[in-house]
Amino acid sequence: MKSRLCLSEEVLSGYMAGCGDKEERARIEEHLADCISCRELVLDAHEILKKNKTSAFWKDLAFALILHRWFFVSFTCFILSFIMRKYFIQCLMASLIMGMKWALDLKTVKMLITVYENLRQERTTDPAKKYEGHTKVPTPPDIRP
Repeated sequence: MKSRLCLSEEVLSGYMAGCGDKEERARIEEHLADCISCRELVLDAHEILKKNKTSAFWKDLAFALILHRWFFVSFTCFILSFIMRKYFIQCLMASLIMGMKWALDLKTVKMLITVYENLRQERTTDPAKKYEGHTKVPTPPDIRP
């Protein structure tokens, strides 16, 4: 049960995040040494954060494996080309093909190809036809002194 003198959850979360100056942190640590309920609250929060960080690591790793799966397949084929010398050329070619697939599958490459295609298409169109349907902007009158 929380006593009247216990620290608020905001103060404890700030302490766990590393906020505050040395004096304030020392005051909080002194309170945690004496108060069982606040200490348990901090320990529980620490355990939850630790579990979330661990599960986040595995989720990030799985996402990276899925995102760069062609790179990992290419790397595996490259390593296999040295292990299975009988199929050296075949594994090396598979590694090259999968590496190209990985390079061309990246979103940035796809975006660059799209931009390039649009620029090339824009250059090939007739400049006069480019602005068809637009109203002509009136030219300003000549101002002669």
